Amino acid sequence: MDIETGEIYDAKKIEEILSQHPEMRGRFIPMKIPPTTKQLSRRVKSPLANQVVGKIARNEPCPCGSGKKFKKCHWLEAIKQHNEKVDKQ
Repeated sequence: MDIETGEIYDAKKIEEILSQHPEMRGRFIPMKIPPTTKQLSRRVKSPLANQVVGKIARNEPCPCGSGKKFKKCHWLEAIKQHNEKVDKQ
């Protein structure tokens, strides 16, 4: 899962992305909880959209397995990374 956007990728796609964009290494965490049908049905518009499997919503359980909602777990980390990226531009 991409912690910056909440997008879900399978392991093969993550390896492909990282081989092309090694600077993205810290953006992905393994999903300990399998994605739900609802998460998998979501599609997003992004440069990597053809590789996206689904997307995690803020109020759903974080797929890292912490038991917290995504917005209270890795979503906050994603917002911080996004803000840092915006500040650099």
